[in-house]
Amino acid sequence: KQWYQRRVLGIPLETDGTSISISPDGKAVAVLLPNKSCVDIHRLGKKPGEAATLVLSIDKIKGDLKDVSISPTGKFIIVSTGKTQVYVYSLKGELLHTIDTAQM
Repeated sequence: KQWYQRRVLGIPLETDGTSISISPDGKAVAVLLPNKSCVDIHRLGKKPGEAATLVLSIDKIKGDLKDVSISPTGKFIIVSTGKTQVYVYSLKGELLHTIDTAQM
């Protein structure tokens, strides 16, 4: 019985991508591109070797971008800046919340 499945991801990424987060279901990946102030969401191919497709680009994010994460439910994209801001986006790229961690 096979206990695990090995999958190689072939995703065309910008050379300045600094943070990557894989969705809980393993079907998508979020890539932080701080030089462009954006986050790209790629849907992974279903078959090994199949190319990933860009499905969403969240751009014009304010601040010095540091990290990107996908929520455990897979419903939100969280972006943090170098200062105290944390942005919460929907899967459609809509800004839902801005959290200032300096006020906590």
